Amino acid sequence: MDVIAGSASGLLGARLAVELNSKVVPVEIRRFPDGEAYVRVSEDLAGREVAVLQTTWPDPHLVEAVLLRDAVLSQRPRRAVLVVPYFAYARQDQRFKAGEALSSQAVGRAIAEGWDDFITVDVHEPAVLPQISPRARNISALPEIGRYLAGKRIDLVVSPDEGSQERVRPVAEAMGAAFDHLVKTRVDGERVEIAPKRLDARGKRVAIIDDIISTGGTIAAASKALKDAGAASVLAACTHGLFAGGAMKKLTAVVDELVSTDTVESAASRVSAAPAIARAL
Repeated sequence: MDVIAGSASGLLGARLAVELNSKVVPVEIRRFPDGEAYVRVSEDLAGREVAVLQTTWPDPHLVEAVLLRDAVLSQRPRRAVLVVPYFAYARQDQRFKAGEALSSQAVGRAIAEGWDDFITVDVHEPAVLPQISPRARNISALPEIGRYLAGKRIDLVVSPDEGSQERVRPVAEAMGAAFDHLVKTRVDGERVEIAPKRLDARGKRVAIIDDIISTGGTIAAASKALKDAGAASVLAACTHGLFAGGAMKKLTAVVDELVSTDTVESAASRVSAAPAIARAL
């Protein structure tokens, strides 16, 4: 299965081709002076099997995914799979007010139709996928993060809250480390303590794990609280590192190491999701 990578996923596409022992099909992607995108796949895809990778954040990359769909499927490949390493808009999975767009479904359906498989990586809410496509499925890169962290001598793995605790489990299991979730306890009118629910962080090397780090406010506050509680070190890791609004600078000031995968490429992309995607394909 050959690989076609959009401009948001070039590094991951190259790594996936290595994992699959295949090739990267050249694709021309450029912008017109008015900002509109041009997409052209440079080889004939008729009868071939291809995996198309494109993270859909920020919005210009979403438009590329729509155009890649037309460019690839119009050539009638034998099998064509769309892999969305980071599926933007997946967090808007409910209508809280009348008249709101249900963004996860609207965006998902715009890009998912026609593919033989539609694969996401650590989508924020997997329950949205059946509403997008019967062929949609989610895989996880968190065990890859766990394997990376296994050499870091981490004592304790924590999630930012109880709701995301299950995301921590595969990381902790891959490392053989204890895991817990953080809770906020109000001390008085001005002070809030953040600490693991069951386990003591004192003197331990702690890793905070989440699926997405966007502005980094929650992770920064949790890291400071853990260090105030006596943690020996704090590492923050996620699958999707958006690091919006200067978040990377904010986080590197308070954590000992910042780790993300290459679903969104950045200076923190120390782990590749390519092995997990290759296994799924």
